[in-house]
Amino acid sequence: MPFLSDEGRMREETRRDPNALIRGLLELQMKAGKTTRRALADRIGIHVKTVANRMARAAELPLEELEELVHGLEPPDDIRAAIFRLAGRVAPPQYGIDPRCLPDMPTRRAYVDSIQRPSVLYTIGWRVVYCNKAYKELFAPGPFIPNQPGAMPLSNGVEYILFHRHAARLLGAGNQRAYDRHWRTLALAHVAAVDQSNSGDPDLKRILRRINERPNLHQAYRSAATWIREHGDVAVSSEPRPFFDPRTGQTTRAHVLTEAHENSPLQHATWMIDGEPDAD
Repeated sequence: MPFLSDEGRMREETRRDPNALIRGLLELQMKAGKTTRRALADRIGIHVKTVANRMARAAELPLEELEELVHGLEPPDDIRAAIFRLAGRVAPPQYGIDPRCLPDMPTRRAYVDSIQRPSVLYTIGWRVVYCNKAYKELFAPGPFIPNQPGAMPLSNGVEYILFHRHAARLLGAGNQRAYDRHWRTLALAHVAAVDQSNSGDPDLKRILRRINERPNLHQAYRSAATWIREHGDVAVSSEPRPFFDPRTGQTTRAHVLTEAHENSPLQHATWMIDGEPDAD
């Protein structure tokens, strides 16, 4: 057997170490997508140190955590399959298609941009795919929406409603009871309704896991079924909701008008804020 230097042995061990190989593939995908660990952490809803820890021992992760890590980077199919193979797993089936690759996506973006009110395109799991300038201005990080990984409205609307520690500043205009009734309860009911027919969506699975980790929120989620029986499984509520507009510093009301098209992976919502000039 040929003699190997210490450096050579290290290289040989690295080639045999599935954790090192998977970490290398993940880092290549981050570089290709110009994705930082901070951005990946925000996308998954975990701390940036947790991302580093998961990448370091990726081959040993529970399947759900590995799937979250891979889904957050959205690698090509062959790289995705290789990562799971190196971990000794079978890659779970892909859920849906990347909405950014839809042939009519340019038309959808142009339509959203033509709306002067805050408007957003999002997936079944409420992940923001595209939003217009007004939406970015309304929900920009700042004093009223401090940065909190995994709970920012420009990334995922429902995660902001349910998990941001200061969500009630805007949603409910600072009134906790108004936030619970008009925003949190509706969001939980929507999660429960979507889970009935889209339980395989990775973003939805992550949201449900985070709900289950919070006893009070989990109890409220269990009550969502009662809410659905009383109010119906609808994605549109015409009831105005208390809202604080950070752009004007005024307490007002918001109507969230949603559009969902059959067989489409995307939904569309426009925020109608009382006091805004008629724009459309």
